[in-house]
Amino acid sequence: MRRQLWYRLVRMALGAIFVYAALGKIADPSSFLRDVDNYRLLPFFASSLIATVLPWLELLCGLGLILGRWARGSAMLVTAMLLVFLVAIVSALVRGLDISCGCFAVGSQASRVSMMRVLEDIGMLAAALWVWWREERRRELVAAPSGGRWLSAREQTAWTGRRNGVRWQ
Repeated sequence: MRRQLWYRLVRMALGAIFVYAALGKIADPSSFLRDVDNYRLLPFFASSLIATVLPWLELLCGLGLILGRWARGSAMLVTAMLLVFLVAIVSALVRGLDISCGCFAVGSQASRVSMMRVLEDIGMLAAALWVWWREERRRELVAAPSGGRWLSAREQTAWTGRRNGVRWQ
């Protein structure tokens, strides 16, 4: 029960972070485009495409995590986004770029790329991986027909001779 509470809190907090980050970018897309382009990783066309799509993807993934409806897919996408964010921030640090992160706020209120941003992303990556792992594990577990202990799908098939209600040969 306590693990389930922690799982829900982490999932919802991660979702809230992504919704908060998305809202600022959606409100000021031109500043976010400038922040993305300042990383100098992609041509302007690709930067503008990312600046258009990424905030909406963050918003949908955040809502998916908060609502728990598509938590597995949302956690997978958040994990992929965080890996890309980490690569971009570390790349900017290595190249000595003094640019705004574009993480949560855009424009003049935005924080600069720093090791603190790298550590924040690593923490969020760990949370996203944990949520993804929990969702994967939850999908594998099914209740035993006897109401007893939890069985994996393989154990249930061996125990009942059925998989998804169909007789298994």
